[in-house]
Amino acid sequence: MKKIALVLLVLACVSCEKPAEKRWEKFYGYTNADITGQYTNSYISDAFEDISESGYCTICDDADINIIANQGNTVSFCFKSVKGNLEKTLTGVPTLNNDDYLMQLYSSKTFLSSLKFYSFKLFSRVYHDKDQMVRLHGYVSKDFYVIENNNGFSDTIIDYSDVYYFDVIK
Repeated sequence: MKKIALVLLVLACVSCEKPAEKRWEKFYGYTNADITGQYTNSYISDAFEDISESGYCTICDDADINIIANQGNTVSFCFKSVKGNLEKTLTGVPTLNNDDYLMQLYSSKTFLSSLKFYSFKLFSRVYHDKDQMVRLHGYVSKDFYVIENNNGFSDTIIDYSDVYYFDVIK
């Protein structure tokens, strides 16, 4: 009987524990003023836990990002990583609606031949904490495409992508 009472007491104590406080919340409705500035490595230990480096995937823990507000609603997203051997600036409107917490920007196409081209893409989640720090977690990819012509129809197919992951805080 004492063992059952002890087990029930332990279960009661465990079930009364408060869940760990979540620091980073999705930043819905961020503005350009919220995201502009200089970002560096977040040093969050589990930021890249689901990502494995390969020939096409680089974890850029040295990423240096600067977001500059331009005229209108556009920003310039300047990405630099020595480890990834990439320095690229993407310009555009970072979000499509005020209820979003995602940032997406695209470059124009650069043709390698009449049937091959590449373009860059930025995809990032925008987070903030109670101290008004802003965190970006995402990637810049260089996507290579091939245009195939079959029976009078052309189809654009992604050939491969080089992906550069980052997790940074301002």
